[in-house]
Amino acid sequence: MLQERRQSEIIQILQQKEEIRVAELSKLFGVSENTIRRDLKELERKGLVKKVYGGAVINEKFPTPDLPYRIRENSMIKEKREIGLIVSNLIQNGESIILDLGTTTLEIARNLHDKAHLTVITNNFSIVDELKGNSNIQVIVAGGEYRETAKGCVGYYTEEFFSKIYQVDKTFLSCGGITPEGVMNPNHYELKTKREMIRAGREVYVVATSDKIGKISFASLCSLSEIDAIITDKNIPEEKIQIFQKLGVKIING
Repeated sequence: MLQERRQSEIIQILQQKEEIRVAELSKLFGVSENTIRRDLKELERKGLVKKVYGGAVINEKFPTPDLPYRIRENSMIKEKREIGLIVSNLIQNGESIILDLGTTTLEIARNLHDKAHLTVITNNFSIVDELKGNSNIQVIVAGGEYRETAKGCVGYYTEEFFSKIYQVDKTFLSCGGITPEGVMNPNHYELKTKREMIRAGREVYVVATSDKIGKISFASLCSLSEIDAIITDKNIPEEKIQIFQKLGVKIING
């Protein structure tokens, strides 16, 4: 098992148990206890867990890495709608765009119905449901392994699909957190698909509610130099804007 996947599963276990022992994880994953200790050390460095004698506990200051869809869709609703409106003004008639999995990208789709000759490429089934029947928008759907928690497709076939896309005008990505170190995702299994989305986009935007700015998440997705701007809501503190602007990152929040 790849280290990234093993660490993701350790986090999922710790979301269900108060504490996990090194010996227990070693037996579960069929690796040495030293390997598990290195995993826990790396997860602690990322701020996801706290090492304790003989094992680890989840870092109570860090939110659930990959929340169920039904919870995410009912959180930060006003802020996501705000982002959806901002993004709709960036999208021009006749463009081709990629919309990632996520509830914030769904809000983008809800603001596209007045566009003309638009091509939307997505693995997000909620977006497909939103845009179906609109004769002015061509929807191209990426297949693969359907995950109910994401309301969309992930995995090998999804990755292969996006790898065949030469270029689109704009890519809009969701994320789990953004820090000066880069853009992060709450799970490992979407990473390769998202990286293909980044490669294909002539312009790449990360859409994230202000609570994710400055917050760490589980897995590293890309560096800040690989994106054109962060699109967020008006609640982002000015000091956070300044931090990213000093790094040369554009913040769009209204």
